[in-house]
Amino acid sequence: MNINTEFKLSLYEELKSIHKSRKVEIFIVQNIQDEKIYIKKEIKEYTKGIYEIIKNINCKNMPKIYEILEYEDKLIIIEEFINGDTLQKILEKENKLKEKEVIKYIISLCDALYEIHSLNPPIIHRDIKPANIIISNDNVLKLIDFDISRTYKEGESLDTTLLGTKGYASPEQFGFDQTDCRSDIYAMGVMMNVLTTGKHVKEEVNNTLLKDIIKKCTHISAEKRYANVLELKEELKNKLYDKENTKIDKKVDSKWHIKEGKIKTSHNYSKALPGFRSKNPII
Repeated sequence: MNINTEFKLSLYEELKSIHKSRKVEIFIVQNIQDEKIYIKKEIKEYTKGIYEIIKNINCKNMPKIYEILEYEDKLIIIEEFINGDTLQKILEKENKLKEKEVIKYIISLCDALYEIHSLNPPIIHRDIKPANIIISNDNVLKLIDFDISRTYKEGESLDTTLLGTKGYASPEQFGFDQTDCRSDIYAMGVMMNVLTTGKHVKEEVNNTLLKDIIKKCTHISAEKRYANVLELKEELKNKLYDKENTKIDKKVDSKWHIKEGKIKTSHNYSKALPGFRSKNPII
């Protein structure tokens, strides 16, 4: 470790360990110079190049990375501290979320994934799940944990390392094919189902507004899923637009019938209406 790295690490005082596993430990730290709070990650198995690329991305739906340091065979990441809860914790509190709310979150997730999917070559997150998404206190979605992300390699038939969270990982992450951007779309479909029903797609399938989108996202064949997150985002926006318009139409229709009823009663128009005596509806 050089003197510069040692100095940079000395600036961050560890306040609390918030997660520890075989591969990573995460701390809340405070910078002794600016007194701000940050997240410090010590990663044992890593691809440094992935984080170096992400550090240069400016996206409101991804935490900002401030430092990338190597120390004693570990990668040290200093990144933005996000004050909020993961979707996993929110789901545990509420059991399930409203579809309109889920659609808005997934649209934001599409924006975050577009930033890495549109790179040349693309980066695939490979671990999309509620625990890896934080909703900040000002209701901004943040995609976290790029520890098992990989760069898509043209011409490869399989991933060299099979990783991902059981239930969310796409079939190709288990050795059937090489993962690509559609692997993240598969996980998004599973997550939409979990957030709206409280259940995995194998237990209970969403049967309302998002059912067709979830079905397409989670198709076993990557070729039959959405081709990219922009295509998925567009369909989600259409669903949101249709739902909001339906609510407006119902309100307008309801008000019209109320007014129509009042007019009939106050002005006694019923005597002059055709079809009144026969009680046949007017078309």
